[in-house]
Amino acid sequence: MCLLPFCSLFFALFQSAAQPPAALHATVRSDFLYLASTRTTAAEYWISGDKLYEKRGEQIRIERRDLGLTWLIDPQKSSYTERKTPPDSPAPPAAAQEDVHTLGFDYQPEFVWEVKDTAETQVLHGRTCRLTVATGIAEFAETTLRLWFCPAAREHERRLNDVLVGFSGIRYRGIAGFVASQLKQRPDTALLLMEETTEPPIAPLMKRKVQVGTLEITAPPPGIFDVPPGYQKAPARP
Repeated sequence: MCLLPFCSLFFALFQSAAQPPAALHATVRSDFLYLASTRTTAAEYWISGDKLYEKRGEQIRIERRDLGLTWLIDPQKSSYTERKTPPDSPAPPAAAQEDVHTLGFDYQPEFVWEVKDTAETQVLHGRTCRLTVATGIAEFAETTLRLWFCPAAREHERRLNDVLVGFSGIRYRGIAGFVASQLKQRPDTALLLMEETTEPPIAPLMKRKVQVGTLEITAPPPGIFDVPPGYQKAPARP
């Protein structure tokens, strides 16, 4: 005979042990407008602790910081490559004086930023998010960012920030570094929508919109953070 309170506790503990820890499931979309043409890229993510799953098109990347490994998986060939996950890289040294006329696409502007936290809000994924507008001026380039910062109570959601910045494909390191610095100053927020308008040197205007689609905390599919069974290890690319 089992007393009801003890039975309920037993079954709750059993169910908790049987299910995998909850993970963040998110989809992200990037629309890049250049020369009257829009290129759209989409990705799906699962994030749990020090494990990350990313799928772009048919390519899959699994990052296991608990093992110090990253797997690049090719479902079409049922194969994968393995490499060591590098530690976080230090900031690069300051660049020497550059001439845009000789550097071309290699030019990396050094932006001076003006930041304005506005009173404008919108609701994203049930959260009231506030708009920050940042303008960056460089010697040969100019950019405007519209950053929607939203409350984020869970660590999984805050980890999505790094994923979003990396996924965005921002061309200039100075812009990506600025966004990362703003997120660092706002540790309890998630960046769920980012709009970039950049006027590069000697090139047409570029516009980019990166937005989080699906955003939920749920149990991950079994084995999502592991190499699928039967896949063959291929030689690592040089």
